[in-house]
Amino acid sequence: MLEKPLLGAFLEEIIAKCDFAQIALERANHICNNSQDFSGLHYLFEALIGYLHHTASISLVLWPSANGKNKEISKEDRLKRGEELRTLFGISGSSIFSERKFRDHIAHMDERLEDWHLASKNKNRARFMVGSLGAICGHTQLQQQEIFETFDPRLCLFAFRGETFDIGASFSEVRAIRTAAIEKLGRSLSIFEQQV
Repeated sequence: MLEKPLLGAFLEEIIAKCDFAQIALERANHICNNSQDFSGLHYLFEALIGYLHHTASISLVLWPSANGKNKEISKEDRLKRGEELRTLFGISGSSIFSERKFRDHIAHMDERLEDWHLASKNKNRARFMVGSLGAICGHTQLQQQEIFETFDPRLCLFAFRGETFDIGASFSEVRAIRTAAIEKLGRSLSIFEQQV
C-alpha cells in the first residue's frame, strides 16, 4: 500500500497533468474554431502534441513501466503501485490510457524516425496534416507509415503512422480521473490555485 505522502504526490501529479491536458485541448479547440486558413497549423499541432504528452504522463503514472531507473524500487512494486492507483480510481483495463503504443509514439519520436527511414522505400514523409484521415491517405502516393501527425477535427482523432488516438474519448477519461483524484486527495488542487 502506498504511503500517504507518496499517494498524495501521485494524486497531485495526476491532477496537474489533467489540468495541463485540459489547457492544451482548449487551446487546440480555440485554434480550430477561430482559424480561417492554415496559419495556425503549427500552433494547433503544438497544442495537440502537448495534450498527448500530458495524457502520456497520466498513463505512465497509472500503467508504469516495469523497468525504472531507481533500482531500489522493484519491478513488482512499481507495477503494484499502478494497480493500486487504478483500483483507487476505479479504472478498468479497457481504459484508453492502458494502451502504451500511442504514448510510446509520442515519447520516442527518435525511434519512430529511424523506423520510418528503414521501412520507407522512397523516404517520403508527411507531417501536420488536417482533414479526414481516409481522404489524406487516399489522395496521395504515401503509405500510412509515411504520414506522421494528422488530425481529423470532425471526429477528434489524432493519427500517427496509421494508428489513431481518440482525443474526445481520452478527454472524457481525463475529466473522470481528475474528479476521482480530487475526491481521493480530499481537496481541490488546481494549478490555478495559489499554494501556501
